Amino acid sequence: MKTRTGFIAAVVIGAAMIIGTLALSLPSKTAGVNRLTNTLRPAFTTKGESEERTGFDQLQAMATQLQKQVAPALSKDLHLSAKQFDAFLAKNDPAVATGVSRLGTILPRFQGLVTGLREERGNFEKADAIALRSPVHLPPTTVPWLLIVPGALVLVLGIGGLARPAVASRRGATVIAVIGAILIIAPFAVSVPAKAKAVDRLTAAFAPALTPAAVHQTRADMNTVQAMADQLQTKLLPELATALKVTPTQLSQELGKDFPAFALGVKNLPTILPRFQTLVRDLQTVSGTDFNDTSSIPWASTPTTTLTWLFVVPGALLLLAGGLAFGFARPAREPAEDREIRVPARVA
Repeated sequence: MKTRTGFIAAVVIGAAMIIGTLALSLPSKTAGVNRLTNTLRPAFTTKGESEERTGFDQLQAMATQLQKQVAPALSKDLHLSAKQFDAFLAKNDPAVATGVSRLGTILPRFQGLVTGLREERGNFEKADAIALRSPVHLPPTTVPWLLIVPGALVLVLGIGGLARPAVASRRGATVIAVIGAILIIAPFAVSVPAKAKAVDRLTAAFAPALTPAAVHQTRADMNTVQAMADQLQTKLLPELATALKVTPTQLSQELGKDFPAFALGVKNLPTILPRFQTLVRDLQTVSGTDFNDTSSIPWASTPTTTLTWLFVVPGALLLLAGGLAFGFARPAREPAEDREIRVPARVA
């Protein structure tokens, strides 16, 4: 009877592992995690983060020198007061005027993103390898199957143990106990608790930047900077060259000599801004369902570290169920031909 109880428990636990995994929507949630990590992975690489930081530093240096040195120098060369120069920009190059006036609030927000990439790169790498990174990379979508497949196997073994106890009881009970032990050991062997904690830190750090309002603001900021850069390169600088009676090449050389940070920023805008455009686009892509899925594993308002217990608790129960079934199971009887035949001695 106790053997039967152990197998019944195994059937219930196996079914619960399958049903619970599906009820928590772990397959669709981990698919969201997979899309998020695939989308943001380039920005979180050492190379990607370095390029973003370098590009931002050049953009910030360009903007600072534009506001504090270039604009006053150009207004002086054009024999305009500061207010007259601002009016000149507003009339002839409104995108530049708007961008310059808003850089003081836009750049700190961009700096927050760049800083976040640097500070959270380690957490991203752990989150990206929540299933396994080495020797093979198992994507996050593997996680639900690490519950479903063992659950299905335990379910089959439990049913088999109930149906044919004389044949499969001890073997089935042993396998069930082994699966339970693996479910307990495996999460710690692949550092699931540390990786899950990294997911929590990562989602907490980027949650403010990925709200609908924040993403909308980032897109608006990017559009403002892009429009400013386009008009600066294609319209304002040629206009200034004409007004100052020099060629565009001469103007570029003079700016490079007197204002090197501004000139370097202008020169690299065609490579700096596309990288930021890609980052903003990627943030928009993952800000909805994918980020919500990532931050609600195993379920909403629960730390991702809870995921560890979805393996350990069933594992412990299976270890007990398998041990119970094994301990009270009778060994299979040997075939008749293999058993020793004893002939009673004749009574004298």
